[in-house]
Amino acid sequence: MKKTLLSLMMIVACAMGMSASEELTLADGSTTNSHVPFNGLWADTEGTISQVFYHADSLQSIPVGSTITGIKFYASGNGISFSRAYYQLSLGEVDANPFQTSSGPAATGLTIVSSDVVIPAGTLEVILEFDAPYTYMGGNLVFESLVTTGGSYGTTNFYGMSVPSDQDYTCFSRSTAERFIPKTTFIYDIGDVDDAASVSPKSLDFGKMIPNTEKELIVTLRNIGKNPFTPSVSALTSPFSTTYEAAELAAGSSVEIPVVFAPTDEGTFTANMTIDCGEAGVFEIPLNGLASNELELVVSDGTISSTNYPYKGTYTDTQGTVAQMIYPAQMLADVAGANITAIKFHAVNNLPDLQGATLQISLAETDQNAFERETATSAPTNLIPDEAFKPVAEVVRVAGDKVWEIPFDEPYAYTGKNLVVKTLVSVAGAYYSTSFYGTNQVDLVSYAAWSSNLDVSNFLPKMTVLYKASEDPAVAVERIATDASVTRVRYVNIMGQVCDKPFKGMNIIITDYADGTHTSTKALF
Repeated sequence: MKKTLLSLMMIVACAMGMSASEELTLADGSTTNSHVPFNGLWADTEGTISQVFYHADSLQSIPVGSTITGIKFYASGNGISFSRAYYQLSLGEVDANPFQTSSGPAATGLTIVSSDVVIPAGTLEVILEFDAPYTYMGGNLVFESLVTTGGSYGTTNFYGMSVPSDQDYTCFSRSTAERFIPKTTFIYDIGDVDDAASVSPKSLDFGKMIPNTEKELIVTLRNIGKNPFTPSVSALTSPFSTTYEAAELAAGSSVEIPVVFAPTDEGTFTANMTIDCGEAGVFEIPLNGLASNELELVVSDGTISSTNYPYKGTYTDTQGTVAQMIYPAQMLADVAGANITAIKFHAVNNLPDLQGATLQISLAETDQNAFERETATSAPTNLIPDEAFKPVAEVVRVAGDKVWEIPFDEPYAYTGKNLVVKTLVSVAGAYYSTSFYGTNQVDLVSYAAWSSNLDVSNFLPKMTVLYKASEDPAVAVERIATDASVTRVRYVNIMGQVCDKPFKGMNIIITDYADGTHTSTKALF
């Protein structure tokens, strides 16, 4: 059996052999994770896989047509603690992130780049030179390690960066997806072609929108060859449109092609946009959009759980038990100006019968983003007063499946501030501990939630917001028009880094206003 042993001598040899190559390092952080790119605790189990998703926007420095000849990862502490396990390494490009839920699924159809790889214990900088270099075509990239022969196991942490809890999962190991990207260095050789082009992304999905609103997305076209060309873009029919005007694209340069989706009626809309680059290639970009007056938004979508929120199940036999949870406005930016008609919470297991326990659900909006207290044992000093809340539903918590849907008695007109959800046991019943999924708001100095029986917490339960356009055209917009001035603009990249200036690639732009409202949009720079 062939063995690729990364001894110190080979590491030096590989580094010397790759000295003429280009390198791109991503997720250079100090956070650690023991599941990717290798899950050392399961290195003794054949079939164990770990996968990492790299968005195409983060790989723009690698020209399309380049060959990826190797990859580096960075172990922390004492380095690799597992040994004698044989790995198969693969790369592949995917149209979209495959890790859509906490259980994956894993990406399939990847290309094997190395077999029978063994990493010696103690290795800190893991340099993997591929047996078969991978030709990169500009898409989203997935790396996979697969145990083909089990060895010894041992937990090994790798450096990298965590991804914010309101973004997609970025890695997968065994049966669980997580929001972490290991520090990764891609080693590649730039291709040398006369006529070549690339586009990113390869499709545009505008998602679900309210009629009579519009959204603009960008397709970036790059000339990765040596010859200039003049691209042409096919005409689009309503509700899709573009303002692109043909112009020569020099070698090594790029151009942004804006595409607008502006539906006036409800329905599902599809189209294809053709970008003709002559000898450099022709690209078909599928366009998809859905227009509906009834929309959904999922916030605080995480894999951790709590038995204390949205209500504490062991106290549903006690009338008056109450909890308050503050959902930041930036989470709910898409809902601003709309009417919320229902919310859902997501339990880990099927909901038990609480024998008549009734909960009153109320909503309020506030400028404060957290609860604060003076000492570690005192109650918060800034609880939202009862008179600020509007009751929206009173429901008996009966047995059911994992999703607890709460339809409102009447729609709640959401203006775009931080949203406070209050649950109150109005009629006592039986008690039963129930866990709900959610996230910890680790960026808060103070607290995201409060309970009369638990005090404070940074846990926010996963919540699905069902909403529809306001019947008043004046507020059926992405944000209610105000005279408030902008107080701050922040740019967040796909790695979750925040800056006052835009990053190269896709950004989430969060704008704060003097009246306490917020907006968030996406843009490519």
